[in-house]
Amino acid sequence: MRANRSNSVAPAKAFYHLQRGKGKGHAAALRALAFKWIRILWKCWQTRQPYDEALYLAALRRSNSPLIRLLEALPSGKKLKSA
Repeated sequence: MRANRSNSVAPAKAFYHLQRGKGKGHAAALRALAFKWIRILWKCWQTRQPYDEALYLAALRRSNSPLIRLLEALPSGKKLKSA
């Protein structure tokens, strides 16, 4: 089974860049990103629902996350640079 990765990389990249912007090193930023994905996957497993990026982004909006602000500040079609 292959996951649809068309846009799901953008939130992960944005989170990584936020962590780096906070002064964390590469390894620490990756650990924080891994922990974030573990929490997302745990919730998917608990609710027996597949990952839904639209639902995730809606939750970020509800909590006024700095991550959603970064994603929404990007011009449409613009991608974050790889680190």
